[in-house]
Amino acid sequence: MNLKDLLEEEKRVVINPLQDENPPLLVVITEGSTTLARALIYRILIDETFGPNQSIHFILYDSLNFLAFLESTAIEITACAPNLLEGISYSADSSIAFKDADVVFSIGRARGYEFTKNERRESFFEEYIHVAKIHGEAIERFSKKDVKIITLGYTAARIILQFAKSIPPENITALSLLTLKITAALIAAKANRHPSEVINLITWGVNGENSLPDYRYAKFRDGKFVEEEIKNDVWLKKNLIKILVQ
Repeated sequence: MNLKDLLEEEKRVVINPLQDENPPLLVVITEGSTTLARALIYRILIDETFGPNQSIHFILYDSLNFLAFLESTAIEITACAPNLLEGISYSADSSIAFKDADVVFSIGRARGYEFTKNERRESFFEEYIHVAKIHGEAIERFSKKDVKIITLGYTAARIILQFAKSIPPENITALSLLTLKITAALIAAKANRHPSEVINLITWGVNGENSLPDYRYAKFRDGKFVEEEIKNDVWLKKNLIKILVQ
C-alpha cells in the first residue's frame, strides 16, 4: 500500500457510521496542551468510556500562551482516526470551549512546578485555586446544566462546586481514588476489617506527599467510627500519613 492509499484509508476510518444515530457528546479537556490531556483523550476513545456507539467531539482548552500546542494535539489525535472521534476543536476562550458542554475533564494546573522537599508551595496552590475557579465560573456560565465534571483532585472539585452553583453536586467528582482506596485498606487492616467496610473517608489534595487523609467522619458500615475502633491517635495522625507518602 502506497502513502496515498494509506492516507485515504485513514481518512475513511475517521468517519463514524454511528454518529447519526447518537448526537456526539461535547467533551471539554482543560489544560489540553499537556501530555496528560493527550493520554486522557486516547483512553476515553480506546476504552469507549461513554459506550461503543457514542461519538465524541473534543474541545481542548488552555491559556492563550499554549494555543499552538493545542493545535498540534488536535492534529495528532485526528491523525490517529479513532472510530468514535466525531471531531476535535480547541480554544483559549472559555465562552467557546465550555459552551453547551456535556462533560468537562478539569485537569488543573501543575505545569512547570518541580518542588524540593522543603520548598513552600503557596505559589502553586494560588495558581491551582485560581485555575479551578476559572473552570467553575466558565462551567456555570456556558455549559449545560446537567454537565458532568471530573477533576483530578478533591480540592479542585470543591472549588468548582463553589463557583458552579447551578450544577448539581452529584455531577461533580474527582479521580483521586487511588489514595482513598489505599487509606481505606490501611485503616481496615489496622482494625482487622475488610476495606469495603470503611465509609465516609475523605482525602484532601492529590496523590503522594501532597495528600492528607481526613478520617474525622470515617466509620465502618456497622456505624462505629474509625477513631473509636482504632483508638490510636499516634497511628492515625502520624503513622498513617507517613505510610501514604512513602
